[in-house]
Amino acid sequence: MIKTVLVAGAGVVGMSTAIWLQRYGYRVTLVDQAGPASGTSYGNAGIQKAADETGAACSAKSTELANWYFEQLAANGMSVEDAGDEFLVELQAIGAKMTAQWLQSVGDDGQAIIDAYKAN
Repeated sequence: MIKTVLVAGAGVVGMSTAIWLQRYGYRVTLVDQAGPASGTSYGNAGIQKAADETGAACSAKSTELANWYFEQLAANGMSVEDAGDEFLVELQAIGAKMTAQWLQSVGDDGQAIIDAYKAN
């Protein structure tokens, strides 16, 4: 049975909510008293812009720190190498084993989580 959800407000937040609910299999009815993006969307868009700028700043700082760590490693005669195909295969096998053990303990709910993750 498909669940139906009513989302009040066709602004940035309402539209985003409706899209994600629809992706997760809900039937969505979206209503807005004045039409799409006519209410608080202006303010929410400003918040989104600030969040985007913060994300960009964090990304730049992360790159700066990563470069600093690589420099420190090099200064101490160390380096970071690619893991190599053989090691990656070993890691995948370990991950598959751990996932199987986890699924045994959590059952269908765990599988639903994995399926939802893979779908996105």
